[in-house]
Amino acid sequence: MRFARSLAKLRKDKKVSQRTAAAALGVSQALLSHYENGLREPGLEFLVNAGKYYGCSVDRLLGLEPLPAETLPVSAVAAAKAVTEFAAAQDEVLGELAEDYLLLAAYRLMQLIVGENAGALIASDAALTADELAICAAGQAGRAPTTAMAQLEEKMAERLRAKR
Repeated sequence: MRFARSLAKLRKDKKVSQRTAAAALGVSQALLSHYENGLREPGLEFLVNAGKYYGCSVDRLLGLEPLPAETLPVSAVAAAKAVTEFAAAQDEVLGELAEDYLLLAAYRLMQLIVGENAGALIASDAALTADELAICAAGQAGRAPTTAMAQLEEKMAERLRAKR
């Protein structure tokens, strides 16, 4: 039933009728209705076409991942939170590495925008924890954020390879 709910939600989120979606997906409206109501199960070709049409993975269609409307961030902070939560759901260490990486990316962006004062601006932000400030300080004290980011990317890749 997750597939049926996902398919119906994606169509409604796209604000198209069953008739319009069915025509775009190459099936009859009746068949699409059967899929959305859990009365029939589609073949692989339909799943692939539906994924392309709705701009999501087959896993999302099957209800194995959250639907885009439930995860699309509305700000950079929400985007970072969504990424770290998704990574942490896969693996706790991966989540921590992703969080560190995003913090360094933000620090690097601040450096590009305001120059060397980035460290002072970030340090004055009371919302940062001591660990987060330490990561920024490492990026400021001789270790370029891009180098630290490359190291984190490699650690994340190693972690993902180990999980496969």
